[in-house]
Amino acid sequence: MPISYQIHKARKRVLTTVTGPISVEDILGQFQAAIREGVLAYEELIDACGVTPPFLSTHDIWRAADLVRLVLDTPSERHFGPRAVIVRDDAVFGMTRMFANLLSGFFPIRVFREPGAAEEWLAEWNEAADGT
Repeated sequence: MPISYQIHKARKRVLTTVTGPISVEDILGQFQAAIREGVLAYEELIDACGVTPPFLSTHDIWRAADLVRLVLDTPSERHFGPRAVIVRDDAVFGMTRMFANLLSGFFPIRVFREPGAAEEWLAEWNEAADGT
């Protein structure tokens, strides 16, 4: 499977790694795994630097976003934690930004090229959410 993850319950964080080609079903499967594991509300740091061709098409990105939004229609699954996605490839960056823009009204999600910037954004988001 091109997506693997580690759950850090004490930090309420999921560390996800994406490698190889990825499909719409892989993306949806990751959200379904978060629901099964009870960690959808945790923050997630997603390292997608290992994604390789064939890349998802624009149609695939829209379809993936639509399917994730269906998860949001379930009342018990409406609270998503923030997602920070790290990418390096220009094509993956563009597609991931499109995915993030399609879902940004539903939960906090941003795309970064540098891990430090992603970590900083998650820390700032958590401080704001905690009211500190």
